[in-house]
Amino acid sequence: MKFLSDTVDFSHIVNVLEVGSNRGDFLYHLKFRFSHINIIGIEPSNLDFVGVPTVRAFFSRNIFLNKFDLVIVRHVLEHIKHPVNFLSDIKAILADEGKLFIEVPNTMNDLMEKIEVFNPDHVCYFTAQSMNRLVEESDMSLLTIGDEDGVPLMVLMSNAVTMRTHNSYDNSKEIKALIGEYRKSMDDTVRSVKELINKGYKIIFYGSKNTFLWFYNALDVSIVHTPLKEHVLAVIDDSAERIGKRVSGFSVKDFGYLNAIKDEEIVFILCAARDNAKAMINKIKKLGLKDYKIILPWIGEVV
Repeated sequence: MKFLSDTVDFSHIVNVLEVGSNRGDFLYHLKFRFSHINIIGIEPSNLDFVGVPTVRAFFSRNIFLNKFDLVIVRHVLEHIKHPVNFLSDIKAILADEGKLFIEVPNTMNDLMEKIEVFNPDHVCYFTAQSMNRLVEESDMSLLTIGDEDGVPLMVLMSNAVTMRTHNSYDNSKEIKALIGEYRKSMDDTVRSVKELINKGYKIIFYGSKNTFLWFYNALDVSIVHTPLKEHVLAVIDDSAERIGKRVSGFSVKDFGYLNAIKDEEIVFILCAARDNAKAMINKIKKLGLKDYKIILPWIGEVV
């Protein structure tokens, strides 16, 4: 919100669309701050509740007859297989001086921090340089880009092409090197978990979504002599909506399941974003287990 309010003159903004608006939280707060704007979202998910006017559909340029002064696309573009085509459709509904705000995961930062980068739901990955090229290929102008440590990549572009810029910097070698380091880190973690399994440790996966699926499969294919399932005590999750769901043959359990575990040698594999890991580690420590390890798949052992 701060990036957008600092870079856009909202006195010239009237009609605002968010593509992939979810419940509408972002639009709601934007309207609260700039009360004169008209807001609408478009969201394909079958949500029980939305807090702003919302079209329940996948985005299509043919849905809207009006032009928009600002279109917001937050954590959507990484799910789009053909981003240039997608942005061309966005451009078609922008006013002549309309602005497009995009927020995506910053792949360069994620690789440098060695956090979970490669998500099965993500089909495109972006850096400041690749986003710059994408803007040009979409026949729009880059106004500003937020490329700071620890936050997503934020880009503001304009439908007007008079301010087009060209960034010739090629960081592909740097990206390839970082991917190699990331791959090695994950391989080292798989090797460490296998050693603990050989010592008799049992695994509890803490988190049941994409990171779990990725690391479970990576670990499963590396174990030759016995099925990985024989070494897994449970898959647990803090999200109530995940409890009871089946993932990779396991029924997801809540954290309370761990209260009955006292004497096992446990290796916890935290399959969640790094910003949630500290709270998860603190919860594990309070269990009073005698012998346990805690591992982050993309870093290795932390306790």
